[in-house]
Amino acid sequence: MSKVELDLKPDLSTPDGLRKHTLDITRQLNELQLKQNKGRFVTEDEWNAVDGGLKELAGRTASIDETLKTQMSAYPGGEEKFLLDKASLRLDTPEEMPRFMRDYFNLAVMRWDELASLAHMGAERQVGLSETVARAASSTNSARLRDRVMRFQTLNDELLVLDVLLHPGASRQPDLHARMQRMRTYKKWPEYTRLVNDICDSMRVERAFNEGTTTQGLNWVPTILSAQLMDLVQVWSRVSPLFTPITMTSKTLDWPVLGSDLTAYLMSEATGDGVDAAISASQATTNKVTFTAQKFGVRTFASAEIIEDSVVAMVPFIIQNAAKVLARGIEDAIINAEAGTTMDGTTFNPAQGVRRAWNGLRFHSLMTASYPAKVDAAGQATAAKLIDLTYLMGAWGASPSPLAFITGFHGLKSLMKQAEFLTLEKFGGQATILQGQLGAILGSPVIVSEFVTEKNATGVHDAMAANNVKGSIICVHRESYGLATRRGINVNGSTDRYIELDQVVFMATCRNDFKPFYVPSATVTPVGILYDIT
Repeated sequence: MSKVELDLKPDLSTPDGLRKHTLDITRQLNELQLKQNKGRFVTEDEWNAVDGGLKELAGRTASIDETLKTQMSAYPGGEEKFLLDKASLRLDTPEEMPRFMRDYFNLAVMRWDELASLAHMGAERQVGLSETVARAASSTNSARLRDRVMRFQTLNDELLVLDVLLHPGASRQPDLHARMQRMRTYKKWPEYTRLVNDICDSMRVERAFNEGTTTQGLNWVPTILSAQLMDLVQVWSRVSPLFTPITMTSKTLDWPVLGSDLTAYLMSEATGDGVDAAISASQATTNKVTFTAQKFGVRTFASAEIIEDSVVAMVPFIIQNAAKVLARGIEDAIINAEAGTTMDGTTFNPAQGVRRAWNGLRFHSLMTASYPAKVDAAGQATAAKLIDLTYLMGAWGASPSPLAFITGFHGLKSLMKQAEFLTLEKFGGQATILQGQLGAILGSPVIVSEFVTEKNATGVHDAMAANNVKGSIICVHRESYGLATRRGINVNGSTDRYIELDQVVFMATCRNDFKPFYVPSATVTPVGILYDIT
């Protein structure tokens, strides 16, 4: 049986090498999908080859940390306060999880670098980081901590998904002892046992698993999906990392924002002894935006035969594919969603589609009454027209650094004809490259998304397909929008409804919300659009 080979040492030092490697991975994935469609199951080695290429690519293109570092410097209280606040939101254990699983929960939901930072701050009591995990994270060298935590999270996710596939009914029960008895028969369990025991040694606590003891280790039974899966969603994202990340602690979250600033007045020199008139006082006002979690889901079926014959190799495929599909759904909604009245019609925006989750960027720029920040390109996207667009955005378009241009292939082609467009190789070594960025114009990054699709000459989806031939470019003030995430991605499976077909239905879901901090209006313009690009 032939295998798909992938060079695991590509040249990622240049933009051309980066693009070539991306195309190579895409080609390999297409080949694997074609073979699957023809009925030939893809081997674990073939998936591992592609996975190795993805890891090489992710190491070169990751921009999430850079985005967070930028936010840290501007966060009230500085970087340490940012990390504490961010972590404390995620370290509140679910109500259904026993408290004796705190060590497991910490290692599952935290990234290894977050664990290290919080441990060195001595912040375990403030944020819910257990003392034993904090001790292990602070006393272990960073490379060893990274390797152990990342491998722990990988094995945790694979064991959990495997249990859902093999025992879809039982996996939904909260009986930890029964779950552990099932997982003991899985191929990856011995490695998971050794790794957990190694972690316990570093925490200077009793080993979780001993040979011959079947009831020990319940506090380490995989129960939730790890932070690594959320990172995998980010790998597939291009647009969502642009915006302020917000962790939701409940279904709804009120996020405070500044309503209006203080007012400065002219002040005369004081000549008397405390009798001069004081300058007028002013009051800063606050406002809030309410995020409400919307559920995104992906569902697929697997026959009993394919689960029994090839379940281990199916697990990484399902995890990768679920993350990819959910990330694409969120990105599509950020750009195209309309929660209420639809300007694009129900063909493009069906009632149960992801484009009904909230009001996205196109909706705000095209549907808001008397909205000024929209420009007809009349065929071509020029630098002059983009300057007109940022001018119409007022204060939100005044500085290029917080702006991003999001476009599809029509818009990109038109931009590349402009002398002001800078390709990545012209940036120099000190430039910060955002995920999905292919260039920059007027000092702002250009992000290409397949979800900025062709529309008619007014920028909306036309019922006549032949009229949807025009591109567009969205300009957004990144700091004026927040992407809120309720905890984690959930997986589940069941045979109940499909027992007569001998099939398992597999579900993966996540909960998010996307909102502007200030509602776009005739005077509030955090987003704009250049449409009608031939």
